[in-house]
Amino acid sequence: LLSFPPLIHVTGEYERVQKKAFTNWINSHLLKVGQKVNDLYEDLRDGSRLLMLIELLTGEKLRREKGKMRVHKLQNIQNVLDYLTTKNKMKLVNIHSESLVEGKPTPTLGLVWSLILRFQISGAMQPSESGSRAMSPVEVSAAELKKKLLQWAQAATEGYEEVEVRNFTTSWKDGLAFCAIIDRHRPELLNYDDCDPDTPLSNLELAMSVAEKELGIVRIIDPEDIHVEKPDDKAVMTYVSFLHNAFPDMPPSRRKRGPEVSVEDYGELFAATRKWVESKRNEVAKRNFPNSVAEMKVNAEGFQTYKTKELPLHQRDMATLKDMYTRLVEQAAKKKRGAPVPAEMTFEPLEEEWAELQRENEECENAMKAHLDKLQKLEDLAQSILTSCATASVTLDTLESEVEEFETSCTSLPPQTVQENAVAIRDKLQNLEKPLAEMGSGVEELEDGNYHNLETVDNSVERVKSKHASLLSRLEVASSVATEAQEVVKVEDSIQELEVWLVSCGKFAANQNILGQIEEHRAFEREQLSAAKGRVTRITSSPPPPGLEGRVSQMTSRWQQILRQTDERLTGLEPLEEIAREFDRVKNPLEDWLLTKTETFASLPLVEVAAGELERERREMGELAKEVEERKREVDRLEELATKFEMETEPVQSLADRYARRLKKQGSIPDNIDATREERDPSAEPEASFVLQADALQVGQSLFHSTLEPGMET
Repeated sequence: LLSFPPLIHVTGEYERVQKKAFTNWINSHLLKVGQKVNDLYEDLRDGSRLLMLIELLTGEKLRREKGKMRVHKLQNIQNVLDYLTTKNKMKLVNIHSESLVEGKPTPTLGLVWSLILRFQISGAMQPSESGSRAMSPVEVSAAELKKKLLQWAQAATEGYEEVEVRNFTTSWKDGLAFCAIIDRHRPELLNYDDCDPDTPLSNLELAMSVAEKELGIVRIIDPEDIHVEKPDDKAVMTYVSFLHNAFPDMPPSRRKRGPEVSVEDYGELFAATRKWVESKRNEVAKRNFPNSVAEMKVNAEGFQTYKTKELPLHQRDMATLKDMYTRLVEQAAKKKRGAPVPAEMTFEPLEEEWAELQRENEECENAMKAHLDKLQKLEDLAQSILTSCATASVTLDTLESEVEEFETSCTSLPPQTVQENAVAIRDKLQNLEKPLAEMGSGVEELEDGNYHNLETVDNSVERVKSKHASLLSRLEVASSVATEAQEVVKVEDSIQELEVWLVSCGKFAANQNILGQIEEHRAFEREQLSAAKGRVTRITSSPPPPGLEGRVSQMTSRWQQILRQTDERLTGLEPLEEIAREFDRVKNPLEDWLLTKTETFASLPLVEVAAGELERERREMGELAKEVEERKREVDRLEELATKFEMETEPVQSLADRYARRLKKQGSIPDNIDATREERDPSAEPEASFVLQADALQVGQSLFHSTLEPGMET
């Protein structure tokens, strides 16, 4: 079992530094999943973050309690302890769930330190010099882990002046050991020769800054925590283990002098290094970046592998070449020879090319970061567009149901309700226009950015846009159908009014003026029928909207029937028009003559007249009788025309009756006059005095009662 020493109560400065270092170590893992610990003792009490930490360290899922009571916290922590002791073979001394739930410092620090030993520092185990295999962490003690890590640190700092690593406390307080390890593995990051033993804080800050920025090593402690009389060994060991994990391979020391360097060895390494530098410069300069985030991340990871694995190896070669070249120069000077190496193998040009490669590496890395940021933004935009598409699609599905319902009911609902429903649906569809426009702009941005999955996003947007346009079109068609339906209703009402009028009129109305009926019919055609024709034409000039075919067809049939009936009625009335007009041409002058003669009859004197006057008036009456005889031909013509109508000639009959009544009234006057005359002059001859009145009465009666028969009408 991996065993650990019994817990030792930690107080004061050591506790503060350990708490700080252990908290930062935990957060270096928890931050990967967006979690962190603020107060080590308090935040581990419920066991939730502890479970999360173990899952991150092991990659396994642990059972956890969901409650927040003490019993649940105890069980969570016990699950962690059981897992560590059984699955990871860790022997934990004096660490109990109750102490951790209570937030006691010593067991809490002890547990975290055990985790660091098991999952962090055990990585420092290396094969022995004899080539035997590395020892498994479960086969060693904490002391052996410490020893192995110390041996690695000693090997990494070998040959560096002012550095002597004997422990994990005082040997590190001046910062030189940290700088030496970085210089040994990545000499391009810092120059150990620039470090001054008299500026320990500066050395520590330099090493930690470079490690944090260039190597990604978390600054779990600060220079002030190490530059003390005796630093905390656990905090230092934890930090050194980060360096070990960053530099798993040990390069040869550049600080130890060997035998003389040969030009051949230098030339061989020089040629290989120059070839590699030229190849990498060409490769880095191409910058053929992929267009997907996933591929770009693989590319970036490959570049980081190149920077952290491949490049440091050749950096060491460059350092070796520089050292070899320096020694060749020294050897040539000592032996008083000419140039130490051929001109084409001098180190300075290669060093300049290396500097260019480093610059190009930095530019390439910056370009990769910028390109990855751009791709990530495009990916985020694409996902945002797809999410918006999904949301819009759900909304459109709902609106499609509303449109379908509107299409079904729009021809049967009241116009006001139809309009309100259409406006409500249209407003909802219009509310999607801005999001759809933004999606379209987003697709254009993706296209400009050469987004790798543009077709998928574009198709999704086009589907939503197409459905939106389709629903708008269907809504407009349905609204048009509703409008047409309302117009059809109006036309149907108009047709019904026309049908009622035609039924009420028949072919022609009895006892009515024929010319009046014809004029009324033509006015009906000019006004009502013409107005209805315009409406019918508007509806039937184009194919009927869906759902109205039957009604429009029925309406068209009724309209055609009205047109036929109208034509038939007018056809029946038109032949009578000329007869009626001739009747009026004969009747009107005759009526004027009758009125004149009636007035003449009415003005005949009702007193005795002289014999001479009587003779004159008798001659006038004879002439009147001749006129009456001539007018009888006109009356006969009226009777003939009236007979053609086969109905009563009401105007002529009324005229005859009216005049006959007046003449009849005049016919009763002679009796009264005769009685009066006898009283005035008994010797007078009555027949001579009143013959004129009797003749006039006879003329009137012969005109109106002998010639005019019932059945005449204009």
